[in-house]
Amino acid sequence: MRFPPPAPFVVATYKSDDGKSAVVCVCDLALASAVSAALTVIPPSVAAESVRAGRLSETLAENLHEIFNVCTALFNQPNFPHLVLDQVALGSPTLVSALAGPVAKARERNNFEISISGYGSGKFSSWAISLV
Repeated sequence: MRFPPPAPFVVATYKSDDGKSAVVCVCDLALASAVSAALTVIPPSVAAESVRAGRLSETLAENLHEIFNVCTALFNQPNFPHLVLDQVALGSPTLVSALAGPVAKARERNNFEISISGYGSGKFSSWAISLV
């Protein structure tokens, strides 16, 4: 996935204890809706409606925030700085603008196509922008 991806999408950022941005994750709205709904067994039709509306409901947004928070464990490894979830935002132009330079210089990038049974699929990408 390129950065920024086609709208609508969700951006999550992680920072180190010293406040430096370290990891940027992006998922399209289809994936954000699917994983958020599946977390608390919200009907797939609600996830589909969210995609049609171009935004997450408050409940789906809260679920997605929790998912990204739990994903912090994926980045906290021995010999790397401790990371915490910084922010989660639906396609924020200000945030995207601030991250464009660091993402372009990222040392590592991962791309995934993720499918949630019964809920649909979508794209997810992450960039390590400073893990030293």
